[in-house]
Amino acid sequence: MSNVSLQSVSSSAWANNASAHYSIPTLPWFKSSGASSSYPTAFTPDLGDTTRFESNVNANNYAYIFDKTDPFWPNESSNDFGFSVRKASTPDAVEFNYRISGGNGLWMPCPIFRSISFYWKNKFNQNSNFRPRRLALTVRNRTTGMEKTWSPGWDSSHNPNAVGQVYIFNGAAKSDEVRNLGPDWYIHGVIFNFRSNGTSGSQAPESVLSDFRLGYHVGSGASTKMIVPKNQSWNDLLSLYAAGEVGYS
Repeated sequence: MSNVSLQSVSSSAWANNASAHYSIPTLPWFKSSGASSSYPTAFTPDLGDTTRFESNVNANNYAYIFDKTDPFWPNESSNDFGFSVRKASTPDAVEFNYRISGGNGLWMPCPIFRSISFYWKNKFNQNSNFRPRRLALTVRNRTTGMEKTWSPGWDSSHNPNAVGQVYIFNGAAKSDEVRNLGPDWYIHGVIFNFRSNGTSGSQAPESVLSDFRLGYHVGSGASTKMIVPKNQSWNDLLSLYAAGEVGYS
């Protein structure tokens, strides 16, 4: 029998501030490779805050999302993985949704979810700068295959300046809406809603989203560790459950 080396990380790592964001292990919970080209039309989240995610363009008809890296997630070598957001030179307001989900991953059980954080930078000083207005997680039930969307009700403010910052969601009560779904539910992806305001003259804003991380909490104590599962497809995870080789409770 051969020995298998498994990675272990702190059992609690979540973003309660910008500094803590950088302490979260760079783990690819879903879509560990490949680039997404999924642009959902307007929708209302199933869980949490039910404010509608609007879309006023067909994002498949223009490269609003570009410079997509593979992988999307940061790793030990760099935090710069992610993608850029832009619109053509226009005075019109633009709002659309971008989804990253599925593929291979480590698959975070909903009961350990605790925070969402990422780095956002505007490239120019423009009144039309995009903002990551809303975000949602897609969650999937491993036994029924049912999928739902959850939103924390986050509505970020517009920033016309060429600056960068770490965006953080870490509300305990809202996180519990995901955690309380139970061990049969897993985080399967994320949906970003991006909005660029209309202006009196044409502008072509660009921004970059990178270093996306999901924070988690399993247990406390410096000596408490979490064993990281292997990177695998969703169907492979289901097969391991069916064979009784993995479990979570």
